[in-house]
Amino acid sequence: MKKKLLFSAVLASATMAMAAAATGTPGAGVLMFDGTNQQVNTGESCMYEYEDACGEASTMGYWYDYDDRKANKGDSYTLYPYEQNEYKSFIQPMLDDVNYLYLKQVTGTAYEYSFVGLGFNIVDEDQTPANIAPWTGICVTYTSDKPVYLELGADALIDDYNAFRVKLDAATTPTVKNATWADFACDATWGSCKAKTYTIDQVTAATQAIKIKIEGKGKIVENELRVFQVGTAGACSATATLKSEATPFCKSDGDGSFIASACISAIPVTKSASRVSANLVGRTLSFSGSVAGASVEIISLQGQVMLRSALPTNSLNLSSLNAGVYMVRVAGRSVNMNQKILLK
Repeated sequence: MKKKLLFSAVLASATMAMAAAATGTPGAGVLMFDGTNQQVNTGESCMYEYEDACGEASTMGYWYDYDDRKANKGDSYTLYPYEQNEYKSFIQPMLDDVNYLYLKQVTGTAYEYSFVGLGFNIVDEDQTPANIAPWTGICVTYTSDKPVYLELGADALIDDYNAFRVKLDAATTPTVKNATWADFACDATWGSCKAKTYTIDQVTAATQAIKIKIEGKGKIVENELRVFQVGTAGACSATATLKSEATPFCKSDGDGSFIASACISAIPVTKSASRVSANLVGRTLSFSGSVAGASVEIISLQGQVMLRSALPTNSLNLSSLNAGVYMVRVAGRSVNMNQKILLK
């Protein structure tokens, strides 16, 4: 199934590259996501690149949500803790605030095999297949109220909801699941895997996405899911720390798309992002809005944090930085802002 991204091509023209391009496919022991960037480094070419560098906007490794509403007329959904930011991303506000993903998944009763999930594409938003065999497996550091499944999305090969997957047990503290390819299996009692025998080599040679899915079996199931790290086999650690979090309230439309709608339901939340903007005059960066208690990072085009500071006041001196383009990132309990500046 093709899934649109939570964060897509508009960022290529609205913001900067966060790291140098990566080429090839990573082997074992490579951490691909750690909360510092919303793009999962799947190792494909043009990672994090501008449109003018790649010929088209890179849509590799971005997270999306999916559920049973569109294809199966179900009523399952995902709740995010923030509305989309100025770049139409559900994901970045979470990373700015706590440096990990957290959301609430709710399965419904309208579809007998109800499900809701979170995933990321390997190559692009068209879910072009890729060979991920060199990864040798996948690790994830997570918490989950209920058991969920880590799946290899290969819809071009297995064209129903069956998939090669491993179970992630319920965990209230950050827990590492390290799964080699031998740990993944497809349920041979139904669907495509009953009609035909597939091998893990076939699947890893044609994987389109990595997914984390919960199944409700036609019942209401509520689950809070957190993802701290994702990597190839052996890369993840359990050193993550839970932080103060906003209450998930923003109901996704189930398509992963930001164009048609942001929150299709908006319940008052205890912690919401206030409007903040940055204004550069000479080498002094000032902020409008309440930034007390927030932190600011000034990030180079190469993704390096050049300056990091708390914000007890509404201005920052950038005299120590070289001229160039930078991203200003402000995050706090009531603040989330990303803005590009040109320092002369």
